[in-house]
Amino acid sequence: MFFDEITASSLVKIDPGGNSGEIALNVNAAGFIIARAIHGARHDASACFHTHTANGVAVATTVRASPISQHSLFVLNSVGYHDYEGPRSTPTRSRLVADLGDNRCLILATTAF
Repeated sequence: MFFDEITASSLVKIDPGGNSGEIALNVNAAGFIIARAIHGARHDASACFHTHTANGVAVATTVRASPISQHSLFVLNSVGYHDYEGPRSTPTRSRLVADLGDNRCLILATTAF
């Protein structure tokens, strides 16, 4: 789906155990695995969003985001980085969760490619 086609009813709902009764739908498998790992480990996470926005992709291709303004300081202290392992590889839950840590955001960094 394109971003402008997404509606609230098209979002995939995953329970706190990381399970979804909707997995039979056309769901991005890598995105589901990421959300399942996060919800399974972080019971404080009420939502998990997996996006590929132009801005997010640009940040993911940098070594690490730098504080270039006062406003960025509010976000950078809550961002973790996970080294992206390729389109056909799904990260193990333990590595993904460890890289998220106590952070509120996780960027799958693509700097290794």
